[in-house]
Amino acid sequence: LPQQRVNATCPKCKQVFVFDPASTAKQEPTVNVVVQQSPPETEGKLVALKGGLDAKANKLLFALFLVLILITVGVRLWADARYKAVPFPNFIAASADGVAVVSGQTVYLYSSDGSPLRSYPFPGNVYPTQLFWDKGSICLSDMKSKNVLVFNPQANRVMKFTGATISAQFKIIREPKSGHLFVSDGANHRILVFDGSGKFLRSFGKEGINPGEFKFPNDLIFDESGLLLITNTKRPAIDVYTPDGQYQSTLVNPAGDNIFRYPTSLAIAPERLLVLENDGYLENGKVRVYDRKGAKIREIALGDVKVIGNLAADRE
Repeated sequence: LPQQRVNATCPKCKQVFVFDPASTAKQEPTVNVVVQQSPPETEGKLVALKGGLDAKANKLLFALFLVLILITVGVRLWADARYKAVPFPNFIAASADGVAVVSGQTVYLYSSDGSPLRSYPFPGNVYPTQLFWDKGSICLSDMKSKNVLVFNPQANRVMKFTGATISAQFKIIREPKSGHLFVSDGANHRILVFDGSGKFLRSFGKEGINPGEFKFPNDLIFDESGLLLITNTKRPAIDVYTPDGQYQSTLVNPAGDNIFRYPTSLAIAPERLLVLENDGYLENGKVRVYDRKGAKIREIALGDVKVIGNLAADRE
């Protein structure tokens, strides 16, 4: 600021006025009055945020986001509590030793005529992804820990997989000849192979929808000839592989309608294949029967049953 009385010109309106430094202690500077008379700058520039939303709108969106999170968590907790309070059959496995069923947090064992034999409770933090028989024991795959709970009358134990990471849901089958365990790592679109103790050996497969590729492989089973049948869910197909991972053929192209055409579960019966074919959300499904060459024979009537866990058949 000048130290003495001078004539000044406003750079915006070009008005000439007298500026006296001595008067600044007694009144508001004249220059401030002139600035106030000029056209105000856009106020939006002072509060504009990314995306063109002002601060109030952003606060509202953030509040809605928190509400959605609370609703999602609440629904999940409610669903878990309801599942544990009102258990329902979820997985099934059949063999000459009986029929095993998961209901709530317990595995129930029945004879072939439906008489109850035993029950095996398991911890509440276990999330089953498969129930199967292996060497005379009932096995429960845990999606959370990626381990297998092995139940038998003598002693229960836990089998752990080491050397490879399994993601999301998975299914297991043991090759009768070598004793190796084949695991469908669906989210990674591959098959993992472990030895009998759970040590990783190798893997095969890559993501794709062409023959020899996987798109969320799910259930798997060895047939009588030693070939591996895989429900390649989103390809969709039942594909045939050798135990060393070589693609052989596509046995079944699901013959369902445009809705129920994604195979998720497979069971081998004498001279028949039973395939669970789901909708795109993998919630509702239909059971269809094929011959051993992959030709559709019929569809099994299920009445008002809509949500199906998996299939099991006694090969005898």
